[in-house]
Amino acid sequence: MRSRKPFVLIAVCCAASLPCAAKPARLCDLTYKRALKLEREGKLIEAQATWQACAKSACGSFVQRQCRIRYEQLQADTPSIVPTVSDAQGSPVVDVEVTMDGAALASRIDGRAVSIDPGLHEFVFQKNKEVLATQKIVILQGQRNHPVAVKLEPPKQPAPTTVARPEPNVPPAALSELPAAERKRRSLFGPYTLLGTGMLALGGYGVLTYWGRTDNDKLAHCTPNCLQTSVDHVHDLYLYANISLSAGIVAVVTGGAWLFRNYGVSVQPSPKGAYASIGGLF
Repeated sequence: MRSRKPFVLIAVCCAASLPCAAKPARLCDLTYKRALKLEREGKLIEAQATWQACAKSACGSFVQRQCRIRYEQLQADTPSIVPTVSDAQGSPVVDVEVTMDGAALASRIDGRAVSIDPGLHEFVFQKNKEVLATQKIVILQGQRNHPVAVKLEPPKQPAPTTVARPEPNVPPAALSELPAAERKRRSLFGPYTLLGTGMLALGGYGVLTYWGRTDNDKLAHCTPNCLQTSVDHVHDLYLYANISLSAGIVAVVTGGAWLFRNYGVSVQPSPKGAYASIGGLF
């Protein structure tokens, strides 16, 4: 049995990447120091394997006992997580891959705990190469079976399309989008407004002319001693009358041309000659 111990110890040390040419005692000492270093760096999983490598009888009773104690202690201190995924209704989803810090952790969700080193880790949940969720969590030493839960959001529904109603003041470019009847009603407002304004201006011309003639007849009784203000008053009445006449003619002609251009004038023959008709909505 004694002849086999060095061979076993050397094989264990070789598995731990240690110089195989060293003596068994030296190999055990290097393994012990390596396990301490890994434990201080927070690499508890790798440290467990190293403590287990030196917990052999070939290392002597003292070293074997120390390595076994540290190995059992790390088994309790090494944290573990349980990844879970559920859909919007709370039902579990199992066909999900989980990676931790870019390395594969679990090929599917099976409810089992996975031992990991303590510290800050980034967990990525993927399905069919599509990332479902990402979580960054600080895992504490000794924290066992810590759940890393992901709940999937329901698929977003497309927003309902709304048709905006045109404003009362529709620009000319948008008139072509309106129904034909509404477009014609809106088009009537312009020419009829001009025609109405022109008629009022012509009526004002008649009234101002009448007042001017009446006041001018009164000046015949005081000529040539009439007050200058009276003369100016009559002059202003005739001036405003002429302005009203010009504005009325322009408004009537413009409104009529606009109306005829939009709705057209058609001439039809008749037994007594011909008649003209205006097409459109009135």
